Amino acid sequence: MTINVPLLRKALKHVTARPEEWDQSTWAFRTSCGTVYCLAGHIATMAGWKPEWNSLWEARVFTKDGARRFAPDVAAEALGVDERTSLVNVENNEYLFAAGNSLDDLWRIASKLTDGEIEVPEDLPEL
Repeated sequence: MTINVPLLRKALKHVTARPEEWDQSTWAFRTSCGTVYCLAGHIATMAGWKPEWNSLWEARVFTKDGARRFAPDVAAEALGVDERTSLVNVENNEYLFAAGNSLDDLWRIASKLTDGEIEVPEDLPEL
């Protein structure tokens, strides 16, 4: 398994620098102040996928070139991993795209997945 480390690092840096654009509990959601995405949603948009708004506020499906897919599936493919198995740490039940992950969780899991190639910043903001 070869993880697209530059893409994962780019997405993590983006959500860290712009926490107002990140909500790990939703793939894509429009607020009165803009659009927020979970990490998988950010990775999907960085890979050229667009949210398909199923209502005024929410998108559960992303589209590209006529294809329709869920954000975690698109993000896993863009990262070069199997979304169903490769992003799960069975021993600790850790999953990169889990809705309850904090910013620290995302960086820590990414570090584990990349065997330390992605390092957890020491000065992560508490959100």
